[in-house]
Amino acid sequence: MLEYLHQDHLSTTSVSTYSSGIVKSTKSYLPYGATRSESGVLGTAKMFTSQRLDNSTDLYFYNARYL
Repeated sequence: MLEYLHQDHLSTTSVSTYSSGIVKSTKSYLPYGATRSESGVLGTAKMFTSQRLDNSTDLYFYNARYL
């Protein structure tokens, strides 16, 4: 099924919906990227501010530094 990703003003993927408009999953963050709440699984590797989380360090990689 087709899925749409929705971003906020920081380019953070926070909601995914099906093509029918039904919400599939949500994720919200605290300042600096800690997860506040989530339901379901977002269909993307890009998380807080559209960066990828490095699971070995639990930090976001910004192509020049980790945060």
